[in-house]
Amino acid sequence: ARARKGSFNRPVEILTACNGDEALEAGNKGPIDILITDFMMPGMSGLNLIESFQKTTFILDTPF
Repeated sequence: ARARKGSFNRPVEILTACNGDEALEAGNKGPIDILITDFMMPGMSGLNLIESFQKTTFILDTPF
């Protein structure tokens, strides 16, 4: 845990969204390092959201 602690010393910005469309809009403004999503949301599922993010230039790899 100590070895990893140094990698988290940079400032973080937490973005929230009420649905998948808001999340996509926020993601299109810049790179997202970590995406945490519900599976069932209004408008689109979490899986559809992840697939949409994978199509953008900001997301290079999304592990499941």
